[in-house]
Amino acid sequence: MNTTELLELFRADINDVALPNLWSDEEIFAYMSDAYMQFWRLVEGIGDMTSDEATLVVAAEGEEFSDLHPSILHIREAHRVADARKLVVTNAQQLPLLTSGSDYGNTRSLLMDATQGIPAVAVIGLERNKVRWCPVPDQDYDVRLLVYRLPLEGITGDNQELEELDAMHHIHLLKWMRSLAYQKQDAETFDRGKSAEAESRFREYCGQVKREWDRYRAKPGFTAYGGYPIDNGPGPYPRMVRW
Repeated sequence: MNTTELLELFRADINDVALPNLWSDEEIFAYMSDAYMQFWRLVEGIGDMTSDEATLVVAAEGEEFSDLHPSILHIREAHRVADARKLVVTNAQQLPLLTSGSDYGNTRSLLMDATQGIPAVAVIGLERNKVRWCPVPDQDYDVRLLVYRLPLEGITGDNQELEELDAMHHIHLLKWMRSLAYQKQDAETFDRGKSAEAESRFREYCGQVKREWDRYRAKPGFTAYGGYPIDNGPGPYPRMVRW
């Protein structure tokens, strides 16, 4: 359903169909927009390795830092486009485990090393929406990221399609919208209990979705155990069972 249809469903769900309405269209669209973004935060984002806005960055010659798209929540992998080599993705806490060499037995921090070369490490978390390259690029490089991100466009008003969210999840946005609606500071709308209940139900649903997606994203595993093959051929040797 589109945003207008979801607004109408919300009014019916919360029994706000009589005029004058308790909640304006502008308020409901604001609740809807927040619910849309909150859903993706709780399920840890949309997997993306194709959209240029979210996943392609340029490591420019002599520049230590590059900008990341503000929608990115988490970088899973980074690859140099020219040679498809995988970069190490790390943060400031893990960076001390990586060193660039030593001077008389003292290791040098990669973070403080201004040596130019082919970027091999992408450091995140030093500055918001920035990535730091180690070594500092000696020329321009395109880097393709595998990320989890927020939607590239938020909800702004009428008749907008929720293109990045499967239809099965649309109705569940109402739970978070109800939670926000019952926080409105008005004698006819404020209800702390109903707000907390709706928030709990929304978080529970998002947790269920995340668990399902985690199972979908998990790589197949195999268990080996001793025994003979089913056709009773030469053996014994381990059989592999997919799970």
